[in-house]
Amino acid sequence: MTSSEPLQLRAVFTRYLGVMQLAIKTELAYRFEFFSAILGSLLTMLLVYYLWTAIYNSAESMAMSYSSLITYVCLGQAFSFARPGQRRVIARISSGIRNGNIIFDLVRPADYQALNFAETMGSYLMETLLVSLPAYLVALLFFDIDLPASPEAALGFVLSLGGAFLLVFAFDFFIGLLTFWTFSVWGLTYAKIAVTDILAGTLIPLTLFPGWLRSIALLLPFQGMAYTPLSIYTGAIEGTAIWTSIAGQLAWTVVLFGLTRLLWLKARRRLEIQGG
Repeated sequence: MTSSEPLQLRAVFTRYLGVMQLAIKTELAYRFEFFSAILGSLLTMLLVYYLWTAIYNSAESMAMSYSSLITYVCLGQAFSFARPGQRRVIARISSGIRNGNIIFDLVRPADYQALNFAETMGSYLMETLLVSLPAYLVALLFFDIDLPASPEAALGFVLSLGGAFLLVFAFDFFIGLLTFWTFSVWGLTYAKIAVTDILAGTLIPLTLFPGWLRSIALLLPFQGMAYTPLSIYTGAIEGTAIWTSIAGQLAWTVVLFGLTRLLWLKARRRLEIQGG
C-alpha cells in the first residue's frame, strides 16, 4: 500500500458519509412523513393483532404459540422494510432515467451503486430511530409482545436486521435498474411488494405455510428480509442456527450485489450507446 492510498480511502469514506448525512438531513425535513409512518405502522399493527388473535382463537391447532405469533406479526410491522425510505432507491433511479438527471450522477466522482447505498442507509437509519423504535416500544407496552428470547437472540436480531437491509437494498436496486429497459417500474414495484411480503414472511410467518411452499420459500433470498430476523427474535431460530441464518443472509447479499453490479454495467453501456 502506497502512502497516498490511506488518504484516498479516507476521501472515499468521507464522500459517502457526506451522502449519508445529507440523506439524514433530508429525512428530518419531512417530519410529517415520519408521523404518518408511525401512525401507519401502529394502525397496521392493531389490524394484524386483532386479525391473528381471531385466527388463533378459531383454529384447532397452530404451529406457533399465541405470544410468539403476536410478537412476530407486530414486530414485523414495527420494523417493516416497506416504508418509503426503503423504496426510495427505486423511485430515485426511475426518476433519474426518465428526466435525464442520471447523467449528473454518472459524472460525479462516486460509484453509482455506492452512492445509492449511502443515501438509502441514511434514510433507513433515521426511519429505524424515528419510526421503528417508537413503534416497537408501543408494541411492548400495549400489545404485550415478548422481549427477545435470549441475549443471543437480541444480538442476532440486530445483526439480522442489518442483513435484511442489505438484501432489500440489493433487490430494490435491481428492480430500479430495470427502468433502463422498461422506462417505468411501478408495475414491477407493486408486484415485488406483493411477492416479497408473502415469501419474506412479513404478512404470514413461513412456519404457518404448507410444507411444500415453506420449503420453497426457505430456499429463496426473500425469507432473509423478514422471516429470519423475526424468527431469531422469537426464538424459533436459536443457538448455532442464528449464525447460520445470518451467514445465509450475507451469502445471498453477495449474490444479489454481484447480479446488480453486472446489470448496472450493462445498463450503463446501454446508456452510453444511446448517447446518454
